Amino acid sequence: MLRSKSLLVRYMCRVLQWSTLWHLLLRI
Repeated sequence: MLRSKSLLVRYMCRVLQWSTLWHLLLRI
């Protein structure tokens, strides 16, 4: 369960990073 939660957090972090990256690319 703990491992699953950690994986989810890591996935969320990655999604957030990509989201911000795309936002910056679209702004240009």
